[in-house]
Amino acid sequence: VFHYIVDDNGLVFLCMADSATGHRIPYSFLDDISNAFVTQLGRSWRTAGEKDLDDAFGRVLQEKMHFYNTAREADKIRAVRAEIEEVKDVMITNIEKVLDRGERIEHLVEETDQLQVKSYGFKTGAVKLKRRLWWKN
Repeated sequence: VFHYIVDDNGLVFLCMADSATGHRIPYSFLDDISNAFVTQLGRSWRTAGEKDLDDAFGRVLQEKMHFYNTAREADKIRAVRAEIEEVKDVMITNIEKVLDRGERIEHLVEETDQLQVKSYGFKTGAVKLKRRLWWKN
C-alpha cells in the first residue's frame, strides 16, 4: 500500500508498507521524514540535482526507516496498549494474591473457631475434674 503526504512547499513524500502495517505508522514515518528533511536541508533541495541529496539525507532516511520498522515506540498507540496489558497482568497477579490471602485468612478463622470450641470443652472438663477431685478428698 502506498502512502504519501504533500508539504507546504509542494514536496511529496511517499512510502510503501504492507497492508498489515496499517496507516498510523506509515503516516507517522512520513511526517517525521518531512520534518527532518526540511529542518536539515532547508531550501537547498530546490537547486539540488537528481542524486545530490543522497549523501546529505540518506543516512537520516535509513535511520528513520530502521526505527519505524523495528522500534515499539514508533506506534505510540501500540506502545500504550502494550503498557496497558502489562499493567493489567500485574493487577491480575495482585488480585490473585489478595484472594489467596483471603482464603488463608478464612482458614485461620475456621481453625480459631475450632480451637475456641476445643478450649471451652477443655475448660469444662478441667472444672469437672477439679470438682471430682475436691469431693474425693
